[in-house]
Amino acid sequence: MKNYAALIYGAFRQAMEYAVTLQYLRENISKKTKSIPKGKSLVGYCTKEEFEKVISVIYTHNFYEHMKMKVFMKILLYSLKGYLYLLY
Repeated sequence: MKNYAALIYGAFRQAMEYAVTLQYLRENISKKTKSIPKGKSLVGYCTKEEFEKVISVIYTHNFYEHMKMKVFMKILLYSLKGYLYLLY
């Protein structure tokens, strides 16, 4: 929640600065306040044992099940990659 507030406040500051550039405002009054510090993010993750347990339940002896598993894993890994990219 704190990170979200910091992002919104940063966007607000940029919008105010742009308004000064366009000469809608004489000065950026948001510079008189401190920015909101970002908090530490806690990211939950599964352990290797939990991941292996999920994989062991999926039946992969069928071609279609195998393809579903591949698609599921790609979506999972790509979404995690995007999420981790946003954190850093």
